[in-house]
Amino acid sequence: MEQQMEQQATQAMAEELAFRKAEPAVLEKAIQFYRLGFEPQRLSSSQISAVGNCLRNQGSFENAKDNVSRFISGQLKKLKAKAEDGKPESWLRPAQSGGDSLGNILLDWIKKERYLQNVDIRNVDRLRALRLFWSHIKDQYHYKKAFDKNMPIKEVE
Repeated sequence: MEQQMEQQATQAMAEELAFRKAEPAVLEKAIQFYRLGFEPQRLSSSQISAVGNCLRNQGSFENAKDNVSRFISGQLKKLKAKAEDGKPESWLRPAQSGGDSLGNILLDWIKKERYLQNVDIRNVDRLRALRLFWSHIKDQYHYKKAFDKNMPIKEVE
């Protein structure tokens, strides 16, 4: 029993250290992601919050990923039907530089875990990392909405 507790404590510490090492890379990816066009002029705060809600109450990374996928896919379907008459809105809008829609970009980043690129993920809690990534997106979004300028985050080279 004592050995099992020691192993659990050691594993918990390894996970915490791995997560802390991953944090700067997750922030860097969140900055890159946000600049693709996830800003107040293109998405509403309720849309940003809805993704956070999809992540908040999930017990596993796979459940969270599936929940976001269902939500965004449903939004894209509704918006495509609506956009046939006019220009695309919200999740259906293309990225700042053109190309795929914001919704599809979000799905791709989550599916491929792009926010964890260049991170040793052996002990990283993937759900915690995804929540941190989205928290950084949400923070940048709300800062821009409140102050009409980008959050002054030190650039990560």
